[in-house]
Amino acid sequence: MSLRKPQASEHRRHRLKLAVGTSLASKVTTAIVVLIAIPIGRVALGEQAFAAFGPIISILAFLRIANIGIGPALTVRIAEAASKDDKEKESRLYASGVLPVVSIGVLVVATALTVVSNLAPSQVLGEKFSALNQSDLRSALLVMSGFAGLQLVMTAVEAAQIGYQETHKIN
Repeated sequence: MSLRKPQASEHRRHRLKLAVGTSLASKVTTAIVVLIAIPIGRVALGEQAFAAFGPIISILAFLRIANIGIGPALTVRIAEAASKDDKEKESRLYASGVLPVVSIGVLVVATALTVVSNLAPSQVLGEKFSALNQSDLRSALLVMSGFAGLQLVMTAVEAAQIGYQETHKIN
């Protein structure tokens, strides 16, 4: 059943409103969670450990903002292939998008693990952190390295998901 022009226009307008509304709700919820989590983390970790938490979480935030990967190109091409019901092209695009990003993720994690394993955490984060428990800092850096690699890989997965949702047409 195809939509006539007025119905199609109204349908797109409704989808746009829904996309904007859910995006705003998501951002507000995230902000509230962060505002609640920061004081809880400060109390739970203590002043010094919480001070070490800042640089570590900042590295992850930077990687998220940098969006190292193939996001926009994969999104548009997967949406095009999906609209033409070309499953073979979808599969090729996804594989060619994921493999390089996984390779970069493995390289980043391997490099981070090598650095964290061979240097004192205070050498990685700075001398101001030498008074903190080096074992705890090393553990935090190792966990951060794993999250960084996972975050890199997830950029390709998210790009494909957005392509299937055809968000680029709404925006």
